[in-house]
Amino acid sequence: MEEAIENKPNSEQQLDANFKYLPFFNKTQPVIILILLGFIFYINSINNESALDDGIAIHQNEFVLKGATQIKNIFTHDDYYFFYKRMNASDQLFGGRYRPLGTASYAIEQEFIGTYRTGFYYFCQDLNNNGIVDDKQIDYTSEIGKNETNFECNELRTKYENRKVKGAECLNCWDLNKNGNNDFEEDLNHDGVFNEVDCQVKGAGLRHLNNVIIYILCCLAFYTLLKKFIFKTNPDFAFVTALLFLIHPVHTEVVAYVFGRHHLLCFLFSCYTLIYCLKYASNKSFFNIFISALSFLLALFSGEFSFLLFILIPLTLYVFADNKKTLLLYLILISVFAFYLFMRVNSVYMGAGRLDTEPLNNPYAFATGEEKFATKIYMLLYYLKQSIFPYPLISDYSFDSISYRNFASWDFWLSVIINLSLLFYAVAQTIKKNVLGYGLLVYFISIIPCCQLLFPTSVVFIESFLFHASIGVCIVLTILLFKLLEILKTPEKKYRTVLLTSFIVLIVVSLIVVVNRNADWKNDVTLFFKDVKKQPRSVLILGNAGARWIDLADTREITGVAIPGGDTAVFNDYNGTLTISDEDMKLFNAKTKREAALKKGINFLDTAVKLHPQYVNGFLNLGLAHFKLYSDEQCILNWKRAEKLYPDNPYLQSYYSVYQKVLSEKYNAARTKNEFENAEKYLLYLHFVNPKNEEGLENLCQLYFDIKHYEACKNRLKELLKLDPKNNIGNELTVKLKELAGK
Repeated sequence: MEEAIENKPNSEQQLDANFKYLPFFNKTQPVIILILLGFIFYINSINNESALDDGIAIHQNEFVLKGATQIKNIFTHDDYYFFYKRMNASDQLFGGRYRPLGTASYAIEQEFIGTYRTGFYYFCQDLNNNGIVDDKQIDYTSEIGKNETNFECNELRTKYENRKVKGAECLNCWDLNKNGNNDFEEDLNHDGVFNEVDCQVKGAGLRHLNNVIIYILCCLAFYTLLKKFIFKTNPDFAFVTALLFLIHPVHTEVVAYVFGRHHLLCFLFSCYTLIYCLKYASNKSFFNIFISALSFLLALFSGEFSFLLFILIPLTLYVFADNKKTLLLYLILISVFAFYLFMRVNSVYMGAGRLDTEPLNNPYAFATGEEKFATKIYMLLYYLKQSIFPYPLISDYSFDSISYRNFASWDFWLSVIINLSLLFYAVAQTIKKNVLGYGLLVYFISIIPCCQLLFPTSVVFIESFLFHASIGVCIVLTILLFKLLEILKTPEKKYRTVLLTSFIVLIVVSLIVVVNRNADWKNDVTLFFKDVKKQPRSVLILGNAGARWIDLADTREITGVAIPGGDTAVFNDYNGTLTISDEDMKLFNAKTKREAALKKGINFLDTAVKLHPQYVNGFLNLGLAHFKLYSDEQCILNWKRAEKLYPDNPYLQSYYSVYQKVLSEKYNAARTKNEFENAEKYLLYLHFVNPKNEEGLENLCQLYFDIKHYEACKNRLKELLKLDPKNNIGNELTVKLKELAGK
């Protein structure tokens, strides 16, 4: 036992020691068990679709959708380049986001799924204004005056000359058999609707399968590191540690969520970097130094957690390497980092930017200095708790998930005592080359990038932050487990029985948690409907749960009636989350389930904007909900609030475009029925939404003239002629008013 905890390098140690307590008789059996358990735990995640930032990383990333031909562009642009572009955003995240290896893997997968040459799932525009849809790449000038090159559609439905620019000429991305019809088998997400979501679902299983495979490779790489170097004389410890890592429920986020791949790749190549650095320390071969340098570069291209290798490599070599003459290794690794830094600086915006006062990006925006520090220290206790007892599992901890602490908070002081005690112990024991101390120190080092004490992050905590840190946690838990059995003086004959029984129970419990959590990550609907019950104060979760109820209020699952064009045989209740109960009907005083669904969404969104009064998406979706409830005043009120906060929001402009047409139709219907009061109301709404809508002002002036509200007509004519002094209707009405005044 002591040999496993106290690392004492000795060339005569048996590197391939036999298992003492676990029933393995060769090197292959534990590897097979890890592979099988990896698939058993995560195979149901291949049914998942997309969630959270998958949209930004994959579906809104033109480089990814165009496929592997864009890998060069992927390595020379910020990961969020197209997100900033679409949102008309000038401010970028602190230090940029540069994880090109994961993004490149998505582009390679897209080659197998099917590429989109325009970079969009659906695109049909006459970019060069020549009156036809060209079937070749063309040069054009963008709306902001930039010279660009792209195709005008992904694929034409028909091949002939003089193609008029209309949507019918371009194939829909979900039209798999290219027959121009919405066939039921093309509704890939089984929601009864044919849209871009079906295109996003296409091939999602491949992406999730690759995540599972990479995760298993991570576990095997970690097991190799443990068996060959950390617990090289005790394979039982090595396997148990790798097993604990594999079944840890907190890892569901990085495996069941495609965007978690950058964590997986970073971990995988970090492990290989450590393995080959240790190999180089004992065998100064060029191959070892080459593989360690290559692994280090790939880890850097995968994610920022790889920066920790600058601490972990010398620490690991100090504790486990026999030969410390590694100057050449460090020089080469520094050269690799210099190359990476050159690539990053020339690809992303590295400036700190201005102070972000948006609490969804800066969770401490409203906190005092004392509250910031106290809350950050408290969160170290929460990190520790989730590492050992990962419950509940929640997708978001942004504002206002965690209440601010101060120096009077008891859990702040508890965190100080526990974490400082463990840190001091870790340092003291690591100096003595104690593996327990090493594991603890690796844990503390691994949470440096995410605890906000040194570097700002947009959330106080997310589960993926613990992925790398769980290396140290699993090492410590393994040692403590065997230490406990030793303290209890378990008879050697019962040792194996107790150990195997304990692990069978632990595996079963973890399996239940992991499989259920994998299902939660199916898509945004299942994820937020589940998480809003566990975390009812997260603005992001509340906002997304509310938005999804609004989106799905018209589906067959809610209304009982299939959407026109939808598959009447398809039923998708999103893992049982999309249901309206009798209690919901009573609570929201709703006459229909559709109304209850919309009001349920409004309830979540109202809570979100109360917690965060500048939540733009909250007001956008509240406006949409009231639009669907035919409440024009509340609809306009909420959209105007969003406009005040974010005037150039592209979604708002899209909503306004549709809403102006709806108000015009309502005006025409009311005018036809001689309902002048309603006609005036709709025109006033239209004018409030867009004061520069010339047609709306023309109709308003004409209406006032016809119902003999001449003074009101005169006032509106001033606005109309200010917009367009040559407006025909405006000038005609002005002449008529003058004639009436003369009489």
